[in-house]
Amino acid sequence: MDPATAKHLADEIAFLLFVLISVGFVTVLMLLQHQRRTAELIHKQIEDQDQSNMGKRLEAIEGQLQDLRALMHSQIIQQDAAQPLPPSTAVENLQHRVSQK
Repeated sequence: MDPATAKHLADEIAFLLFVLISVGFVTVLMLLQHQRRTAELIHKQIEDQDQSNMGKRLEAIEGQLQDLRALMHSQIIQQDAAQPLPPSTAVENLQHRVSQK
């Protein structure tokens, strides 16, 4: 093989390697960008799910609190009915309750 042909072949191989490396580099960058976007999307979905779960738990707790208040109210009414106070004591008791608020 003469030197000119060898030089030309070496130049073509170098150019093809340059193109191959450039295409590979761009491909890797695109894959990394896609991976980053996918990870961000997954994290956002996890955060949204956590917020949704917290909202559901809060609603459940609020419902339990309302049930507890209703139960306490009914128990107070039952206790008051079981032990009726004389009229003067009932008025004083009511005034005392109002003054505490």
